[in-house]
Amino acid sequence: MTSKRDLGPPLALAGLAVVVVAVIAGFIAVGGPGDARDRRLDEMTTTHLHDVANAAQCAFSFKGTAPGDMSEIRNALAEAIKASPNRTACDAFTLETPLSGADYTRIADNRIRLCADFRRPYDPDGTGTNRYLASRSGVFPELLAARPAGHHCYEILLVASSKPAN
Repeated sequence: MTSKRDLGPPLALAGLAVVVVAVIAGFIAVGGPGDARDRRLDEMTTTHLHDVANAAQCAFSFKGTAPGDMSEIRNALAEAIKASPNRTACDAFTLETPLSGADYTRIADNRIRLCADFRRPYDPDGTGTNRYLASRSGVFPELLAARPAGHHCYEILLVASSKPAN
């Protein structure tokens, strides 16, 4: 008489091997939890730089020159709100909008430099292995430029508004 083969253990081991390979392939394709955290922190940094650039643009539109520092941005925003409470150009900003912490420098009457530290490189074309989508900005395309990991600065051109500031 022939004995019946028990295929349970070999099938369980094969299933375990498939699961382990799938988990490893997932980490290689997507990155681990640390990569996701780094992407999220870089997204927050980019969003913060975008907010500072928007506030500087609002101050520039109101004053006609780039603010010299963050306190000048705040003062110009306060003046703009006081001068015209119904203004729409800077509606996203209030005096409570957090703008501190960015490395901000005025480099010309209509140009600023914003610097920050990034954990991962950014490749907007998606050709590298370290790619992800940063905050989209139609107003400041400079913030969508490729950059390395580490400290990076953006030079942003402030554009005069075609409408009156008030």
